[in-house]
Amino acid sequence: ADPYAGEVFWAKFSNHPYWPAVRCQPEANDQDAALFERGRMRFGSKPVDLVLFLGSNNKAVVRSEDLIDFSENFDTCSRKKAGKQFELGLEMADEIIMRKRNERAVPNCSVCKDEVGSWDVNAVPESGSRDAMVCDRCLAIVHACCVGDAGLLVTGFEMPGERPCWFCADCVRHAPMSLKKRQQEEERERKKRQQEEERERKRRARASTKRKVSDMASSSMTTMTTTTTSLAAGADGAGPGAAAAATPDATTDASRDGGEGGGDDQSSAASHGATNGTGSGVAKAKKRRAASFMSPPATPTAGDWG
Repeated sequence: ADPYAGEVFWAKFSNHPYWPAVRCQPEANDQDAALFERGRMRFGSKPVDLVLFLGSNNKAVVRSEDLIDFSENFDTCSRKKAGKQFELGLEMADEIIMRKRNERAVPNCSVCKDEVGSWDVNAVPESGSRDAMVCDRCLAIVHACCVGDAGLLVTGFEMPGERPCWFCADCVRHAPMSLKKRQQEEERERKKRQQEEERERKRRARASTKRKVSDMASSSMTTMTTTTTSLAAGADGAGPGAAAAATPDATTDASRDGGEGGGDDQSSAASHGATNGTGSGVAKAKKRRAASFMSPPATPTAGDWG
């Protein structure tokens, strides 16, 4: 039996070449329902289908007659090279079929061939254990302790709570575009987590700084309030006694200043008196000398000639 029959088709939309596609259910969500209704009105009474183009992840409404068998027309439709998205679409078509095949297969490890037992696609295995891991593309089963012997481990076991991404050896050889796409997605997710962690770290740093500033302001206000209270209490406790105690010192200082001032006045007066006395004696001597010059000379007498 053809494993692709009823699962994957070649679909043609408008003037575009045939492309790997799968049918979608229009009632899956409101957006798909609206798209299907517009397409049905466009084609009128002709039967139509809503499809998802693999690789490009675009949806469109096509006529049912434009869906052809995948396996029978593979050689004809895959000759035209339409770039990396077309190659990715072919790999995704294989992935869909291999997943369905492996879901029905007996769960044995694809590396050591031992039985794996019960397994869950979304389970998180422990590193080095015999827990089941699956290929992210084809669902091939392997023990967690066997992943290092075959295939490619895209993301390891270091992220707690997250399932590691592993591709089996067959997918590594035959699906390079799928691996590259998944690696790019994992890299984007990793960068997104780092950015979120960096934003959270900065937010916590800002909150811590704001809290420290607020604590410092509160401490400063408390210190100022305590100092003001202490000064007010000291002034109230001193009262009139402080003023009375200060009065003798002020009186003594005034007396001392007055005594020093009196001594300076006495010295000044004495000096002034001495100056006046000296000046008066000089004036008297000048007057006596002037009088002696102004009086007529005495006439000699006989007795003077003797």
